[in-house]
Amino acid sequence: MKIIKTANYKKLVDNLSYREKQKHVNGFEKGLKKILINKEKYARSKGPNMETLEKNKATLTKEERKKVMDAGATWNHGPNGEPSPAVWKSIVDGKDWYVCNTHRAFQCKPTLKGAIKSYDFIETTS
Repeated sequence: MKIIKTANYKKLVDNLSYREKQKHVNGFEKGLKKILINKEKYARSKGPNMETLEKNKATLTKEERKKVMDAGATWNHGPNGEPSPAVWKSIVDGKDWYVCNTHRAFQCKPTLKGAIKSYDFIETTS
């Protein structure tokens, strides 16, 4: 791929016909739309705030709890210092969110696997 300097690029665009310029603009607009759509998806993936998550807390299913425990994402807060899951679930607007938190930080993820992965970071904040 040949790199075009800005000055040469302007000359190149100036010499294009109207139709060719429109193709160029339309291609740019399509690319920009893709960027905006991805940015919107990313913004939505941050999830609800902590207060909303806590209000809508739900218990993990047996399978989910087993995955968390097997992955080692645990706190020793159970009876007699036994391990308990460091990930919990909240259902907000019909969507499951998985949360891993300490008193200093929290990570909210749309998948259980993502929340388990976030445990490594959250553990450093305790």
